[in-house]
Amino acid sequence: MQEKYYVLFVNLPIEHEQEELFPGLLIKRIAPISVFDLALAGSKGFREWAVLEPIIEHCTTEVVSWDTPELTTPPGYDALNRIWLFSVMLILNDMLDQIPIAFNGFSWNVFAGQTKPGTSQKQINNFSGGILDFTLKYLHLPIKQKITWDCNCYNFIHNNFMIANELAHDYESFRLGLSSLYDWRFSKDFRIAIARLWVGIEAILNINTELSYRIALYASTVLEERGEARKQRFHEIKKLYSMRSRAVHGDSMKDEALIDTTEKSLRLLKDLIIYCCRIRQILTEEYIENLLLS
Repeated sequence: MQEKYYVLFVNLPIEHEQEELFPGLLIKRIAPISVFDLALAGSKGFREWAVLEPIIEHCTTEVVSWDTPELTTPPGYDALNRIWLFSVMLILNDMLDQIPIAFNGFSWNVFAGQTKPGTSQKQINNFSGGILDFTLKYLHLPIKQKITWDCNCYNFIHNNFMIANELAHDYESFRLGLSSLYDWRFSKDFRIAIARLWVGIEAILNINTELSYRIALYASTVLEERGEARKQRFHEIKKLYSMRSRAVHGDSMKDEALIDTTEKSLRLLKDLIIYCCRIRQILTEEYIENLLLS
């Protein structure tokens, strides 16, 4: 029997009962789960159930993943890690606060409402999963973001998921960019978050010398057409790199400047990853030189 992973998400409301992105990847709404329902899961083997107690009211969706020919050819992430990639794609689509928080071998709906008085009790198997992210505190940016899964999310992920999966399998640099995009939120403060985001930016651009100039030149070249827009983006990224250096080297900076640098660094990393998905390849020196010189 094909093994399936049912991953509970926090802060991922959806408009419809369920949607299939691909054969082997499904997003589903679940019924409200109470603290008492969580305790029931604990009695069935979910030892970390109390970790979810403060946030369970915001856990209204599960994503189901299993191996299918469509998702394993060409090779990429395994069934459980494809959920992580799904979450990264949501971040690219401006859903920053969602987190895949726990997984199980059967639907979380099994526990929903089971402790209400008068409810007909189901036969429930032993729990076969656990917590995915213990980091329940994370950084928030005061920016407008998408809060509900909609058709735009569906279309974006449907068009880019398999490309990202294949690039991440083939290239460590792209995989590092995705990881930076995902876990900067769990940094202790914005200085560390900026450093983590720039690990991803430098990996995607494949640059390790003359950083300030080449990062600004390469990034503005791939992200903007020739002309004033490219020149403006070049200077913006050079300034952003300077702010990044001040942040990670401990220079005195106001909180507003740190937040602004984090936001702009996040946007730059997202733009670069989306560009790679659009052209279906990583950024190489040869590719960028062709853009510059042709």
